Amino acid sequence: MILKVSEGEGPCRATVAVPYGATGIELTSINVPSNAAEFSVEFIAGITHNATAVTIPAQASLEDLVGFLNSIVDGNADKVVDVFFVYNEALFEMFAKTAIVLSEDFAAYIQSTNLNLAANSVFDAVWNLEEKNPVSEYFVEVIAPITGAFVNGEHTLTVGYVDSPRGACKDGYLFRFEDTVHHIRVRVKYRLKSGAEKDAVAPANSRWAVTFRLTKP
Repeated sequence: MILKVSEGEGPCRATVAVPYGATGIELTSINVPSNAAEFSVEFIAGITHNATAVTIPAQASLEDLVGFLNSIVDGNADKVVDVFFVYNEALFEMFAKTAIVLSEDFAAYIQSTNLNLAANSVFDAVWNLEEKNPVSEYFVEVIAPITGAFVNGEHTLTVGYVDSPRGACKDGYLFRFEDTVHHIRVRVKYRLKSGAEKDAVAPANSRWAVTFRLTKP
């Protein structure tokens, strides 16, 4: 039997009913927005143009970062830069439409050795997206009468791990309910490479989903 949990924007957590007689649960896949976690940090005064410093906020995905950079405009509402990312080449390209100055940390992030980009100049660099991505893995917790994955010497609420925001569970395992269950609470979280754990959050106008396999006698 398949149990699918699907909700809209906000923290990726939900309380759902479980069919009568279910005896166990196994995570099969997750599908959360690519910007439900985090990607790049904040760069204070990351780009300066026409004596105007623009802080680049922390972004939740590569697409969000490119989108923000492309939204920077001058006093005449003209774009300051055109930014593209060519996925099949992992190529970051930035065309400076006016002279700009990069902060040292933002220049290092985009892999530019030059802080000053002249008007009508182009900068590009091949990125290692695995290195850029601060997220190590996604995992799903189920609050129910089960004994979850054994991690660092203790049992957790975790029922499975996924490498990316959309994909199949890496190590499918059936967790048996230890009592009669009518409802369960589900939440999707992610672990940073630093080890920190955070809740995945679906942005506005998006949806997230988790799919489980349930067993019955």
